[in-house]
Amino acid sequence: EHEGCHFIHTRHQGLYFVINVGSSDSPFLYIDLLNRLASLIRDYCGDLSESVVRLNFALIYELLDEVLDYGYIQTTSTDMLKNFIQCDPVVIKPFNLLDLSIWSRDSTKQGGSEFSFQSACPLLTTSTGYGSAVRVDSCQFHESVKLDEFEVSRILKVLPPQGELTVMQYQISDSLSTSLPFHLFPSVERDPRSSRLQIFLKLRCDLSPKSVSQELSSPDQSAELSLSTQSLTWNVPRIRGGSQLSALFKVDVSGCVSLPSVLDLPPVNLSFQVPSHTSSGLQIRFLRLRNERPTAIHTWVRYLTQSDSYSVRLG
Repeated sequence: EHEGCHFIHTRHQGLYFVINVGSSDSPFLYIDLLNRLASLIRDYCGDLSESVVRLNFALIYELLDEVLDYGYIQTTSTDMLKNFIQCDPVVIKPFNLLDLSIWSRDSTKQGGSEFSFQSACPLLTTSTGYGSAVRVDSCQFHESVKLDEFEVSRILKVLPPQGELTVMQYQISDSLSTSLPFHLFPSVERDPRSSRLQIFLKLRCDLSPKSVSQELSSPDQSAELSLSTQSLTWNVPRIRGGSQLSALFKVDVSGCVSLPSVLDLPPVNLSFQVPSHTSSGLQIRFLRLRNERPTAIHTWVRYLTQSDSYSVRLG
C-alpha cells in the first residue's frame, strides 16, 4: 500500500498480472479477478505465455474491455463473454511427432474437441497418510458438480460450462501420505570483523530418481541480486530426484550500524513445480465422457504439484 492505493499482482506461467485499486476496495476481490483473467486468456487462447500474449494482444485487450467498465467488474464468465468477443485467437501449436501421424490429421479434419483434467496440488504446509486412503479435512466443489454417487463410490458427475474450471478444492492440515518433494536446510554464520553474513543453503530433493529424468548440471544454476527488492534469487532449472545441491552466499552488511540478528533475516521462499506427482496421494482413477454430438473427443489427465506458500526461516 502506498499513499492510499493498493498495488496488487499475481504470477502465472512467469507472467505478472498487475492492478492498482483504492484503499476502500478489497484486495482479495482483485486478486481473484487477476487469477480469473489468467484463466480467461487460457480459455480463449489455449495457453498462457509471453508469445501467446504478444500474438493475441488485440483479443486480450477486448477481454479487458468487456470484463471491466470504468473500473467496475462486469462479468468474468466465459459463456457470457463469447457473445461479445469478436477477435479470433491465434493459437500456438507446439511441435509434436504425433502431429505427423494419420490419426492426428484425421482428427483435425473432423474438428474434434479436447477435454482435460488437471489434478493440481498446491503445497501450502506439511501434511501424513492414513494407509492407502487420503484423509481430507475439508473440500469444496464447483456448482456444476453432481454429488449423487460421491459418498458411496467417490464418483463426481460434472456438467462443465465452457472454459476452465476447478472441480474440487480440498485442504489437508495433517500429514501428507508422501514426503515433501523438497527440503531446505539453511545455516547462517556472522563474521563481525568483515561485516559479512555467510548464508549456506542445502536443497535436497526427496522424490524418486525416476521422478525427474534430467540431472541438474552446475552451469545451469544462477543467482541474481535485486537491489530494488533487496532480495537474492537462486535459480535451479532442474534437479534429479534423490540428489541435493548447495550454495554459499556472502552478504556484505557494512552499511548497517551493527550486524543484524538471525531472527531479523527474512525467510527463504521456495517456488517450484513437480509434474506427474501429487503430495496428497489423491488420484483420478478413471475419466468417462458422455457426448451427444458425434465428434471426436481427446481426454487426458495431468498431475502437478506446485508451491504456493513454502517458507523456511533462517533462524
